[in-house]
Amino acid sequence: MKILKGVNYGKIILVVFITILIWVWADKAQDENYTFENVLLKAERSLASDLWLTFDGQRSATLEELTLRGPAARLDDLRRDLKTGSPRLEFFIGPADAGLREPGQTNLNVLDFLRNSGQLQSLRVSAINCKPRTITVKASRLVEKELNVRCVRPNGDVLNAKKIEPATVKMRVPEDWSLLAADVILNNSEIEQARLNNFEKTATVRFSPDEMHVIPTKIKIMMPPATEDLSPRSVTQATIGFVLSPNLVGKYRIVLENYSELASFTISATSEAARAYREQPFQILLYILDEDAKNMSEQRKEVEYNFPDEFVSQDKIRLNQPAGIARFKLSPIEPAASSPAAP
Repeated sequence: MKILKGVNYGKIILVVFITILIWVWADKAQDENYTFENVLLKAERSLASDLWLTFDGQRSATLEELTLRGPAARLDDLRRDLKTGSPRLEFFIGPADAGLREPGQTNLNVLDFLRNSGQLQSLRVSAINCKPRTITVKASRLVEKELNVRCVRPNGDVLNAKKIEPATVKMRVPEDWSLLAADVILNNSEIEQARLNNFEKTATVRFSPDEMHVIPTKIKIMMPPATEDLSPRSVTQATIGFVLSPNLVGKYRIVLENYSELASFTISATSEAARAYREQPFQILLYILDEDAKNMSEQRKEVEYNFPDEFVSQDKIRLNQPAGIARFKLSPIEPAASSPAAP
């Protein structure tokens, strides 16, 4: 057997190694598709904007699937980033992206938005498909409103504070936002501190279940002694009474469309006041006036809670949520046909 002399085996190994690297690099440079799951779309928040964007009442929406095409190495990077919690595949949508320059609602073509996204272009990948293809985007105007300050537990139960200063704060909120309240959230330890001395804490405003904003103004809180404290209590299957104008009695039947919505609510009350309230013949009252008879289509009206006067005057019972809105119709009662006279 002849042994070759002068062969540089180290150089051969180096060439083979470099060749393998070139193959790997060429393979990774090939474009391929990959489908990512649960990709977030978020509403862009700008203090300069007068429009507030939401997706079905939420700040964010989730794409169940997003298929991207690009170099395999780049897709590997994105997969690795997602495992470490990197937000590189979170997309922000502003009013202009949705074509909204005034308050209103539209269906956004998500795939078109992503294909034009500078974010994907900078990542050197392109959007091939997504699910869902469209999402509903709503823009509301931001306006300054005065908000009532209230104290609540972390679970949302409203507390009966002895003193809240200032009692109101101003903040820009969506024009159609109905809960005009800023909440000071107190845990048990903070409640006890507020019983002994003035306690200071900032208030928060929750625009949606997934979006909360802090108001920088410090709120001074004083809570009543424990013996005077009201407890949150649930009321279910409340009785509802109709109070009719004398001119309407016997002429109209009230058809209540949303009893189940109205019959369950929460109150803050002492045990004595809660017991007295439950013993009322009607816990809720709906007043029907002469002018209501002019409209035979569905009407909406805020109900009244029939709290016992003596406990209301002592501030021992109160509603723990916004008042319910009754949806009802008035149905004329046909006069009974008279019996024919006997022969």
